[in-house]
Amino acid sequence: MGIDFTGERIVPGAANCEPAFAQKMYQEHIARYAFAAQLAKGRDVLDVACGVGYGAQWLAKAGAKSVLGTDIAEDAIDHARKNYFHPSVSFEVQDARTMDFEGKFDVVTCFEFIEHVDEQAAILDAIKRALRPGGLLFISTPRPLLEKRTDFHVHELEFQELQRMLGERFAHVDSYFERNCFSSYVGASSPEVLDHIVRITDKLHLDDADYFIFVARDSGKSDFQQPQAVIALNDDSYVLRLEEDIVNFRNGENYHNQLIQDVSEKNRALSAALESARSELDASRKEVESLSLMQQEISRIAADLASMREETARQQAESVTSVKGEMLKIAADVASIHEEIRASAELAGVQEELESVRRSRDEFARQTEQLLSENGRIRTVLAKVAQQLAEAETSLNSKLGEADQLRKELSAARDAHAREFEQLSLKYEECERTLNRFRRSVSWSVTRPLRWVGRQYRKATGRSVG
Repeated sequence: MGIDFTGERIVPGAANCEPAFAQKMYQEHIARYAFAAQLAKGRDVLDVACGVGYGAQWLAKAGAKSVLGTDIAEDAIDHARKNYFHPSVSFEVQDARTMDFEGKFDVVTCFEFIEHVDEQAAILDAIKRALRPGGLLFISTPRPLLEKRTDFHVHELEFQELQRMLGERFAHVDSYFERNCFSSYVGASSPEVLDHIVRITDKLHLDDADYFIFVARDSGKSDFQQPQAVIALNDDSYVLRLEEDIVNFRNGENYHNQLIQDVSEKNRALSAALESARSELDASRKEVESLSLMQQEISRIAADLASMREETARQQAESVTSVKGEMLKIAADVASIHEEIRASAELAGVQEELESVRRSRDEFARQTEQLLSENGRIRTVLAKVAQQLAEAETSLNSKLGEADQLRKELSAARDAHAREFEQLSLKYEECERTLNRFRRSVSWSVTRPLRWVGRQYRKATGRSVG
């Protein structure tokens, strides 16, 4: 299917998940989506933390107008796009803590997610912003146990804790619960509605809930109906697998009980053999005591032999010492002769090494003179470069002063032109007002025929009226 089951996020058909267990977990999750789907028909729906997308597709198949599934995991969104396509469904990578959908959705679903994060209040605030006035939130969380269910959970909320957080943000909060039950179905075909339910257990109360589900909406007029209870029917493969496991456990228990019995019999046989061995050990100890007396006599004889060996060794040592003295004297004479020969040879070597040192000293002096000469030339070049840099800096400062003066003159010219333009504008406006007053005057109206006659005369004669 593309990605593996993580131990928390359900991936239907994942290769690394036991199929019966995967179906059982899928049944739990899809029951919540079926519950919300009753009020999603014809609505715009946001599925927060949609995982691999099967729930978003279910809402669309149930009649939702549009469904947007969001999740922070890129691999989950990629898997959703490839495996749970529907024309009314789209998927986006979004962090629920920072998502920003201002009033775009009628319904928001958020199942089995809020316990996974620290920023639970921020997520509820973001969800409320995403809802239109009167919109519905479907949210669920597992009932906390004595120990945290999984390391994937950051903070598991009690019923009253989540109810209070919702009540601080929504005017109406209704509570429901989900309880996983084993069922047997009798009928002629696959049912759409179950009208007759026989309850074998009475553990269908909030205190026995596996999950808490809340439906919250803000104040205002709402045309949503009350959602009805939902039962998600599945086959009994998971229960059969558990029964098979129980049989295997019992067989294993019987096998281990038989092993314990066999080991007990072996222990009894070993105890009898141990007792027999202890008797044999006592007999052996008596033999050891007899052998110990013999060992003491042997030790006395060995001591006498050792004394005789020491005397013999002392006499041999004295002889060896005398011979070693003579050999050491001869070795000293030989060493003296070798020393005289080595001294004469080392003198010649020292003279050759001294001559080599002298040659190295002369070469070093020559290289030093060359370096001093080169250093003088470099200093001369650096002095010229420094002088050129100083002259260039002086010229640059002069140019900068001229440019600053030009900027000032240009600014003054612009100010003068602006004043002149303003004066001309005022004169133009005054002329316009004078012309308009003249055009509205009585004399202008009275002389209009004369002006027309004058224009006609100029057209006919090419001359103006005298």
